[in-house]
Amino acid sequence: MTTTARTDTWLNTVTVDGVSIGTWDTLKGGDNDSTVMNYRPGGMAATKVIGGQTTVSTLTLEKSLEIETDWAIISNLLRASVGVSAVIISRQLLDPDKNPYGAPLIYTGILKQVTPGDTDSAKGDVQMWGIVVVPAGTIG
Repeated sequence: MTTTARTDTWLNTVTVDGVSIGTWDTLKGGDNDSTVMNYRPGGMAATKVIGGQTTVSTLTLEKSLEIETDWAIISNLLRASVGVSAVIISRQLLDPDKNPYGAPLIYTGILKQVTPGDTDSAKGDVQMWGIVVVPAGTIG
């Protein structure tokens, strides 16, 4: 029997400038891609596939805004850290018993954006906030 992973069986943690800013609810991106291209030589020769450089896509993370812990973090990140702060993201798969399974995916990069979340006086939804990180190098 095999166990199929679900989208809710992940532990996503973030560190900014060496300080943990907690566990995150959602993570999007972080895909490993390349610039592979096709080349058509003259004389009707067969198409050649040429390998290219690899890139890791931008990561977007979101979490609920916990007033006692997150508001101070958001305020600090919005005021000083965007565009310069070093970020480390760990994406760890968990087994059905909530234990880490295998090696985590580790992304390092720069904090690109902080989104404090939208407001709406006509709704009572959970307030979400997020960050966007541009990865540098490969996935560890």
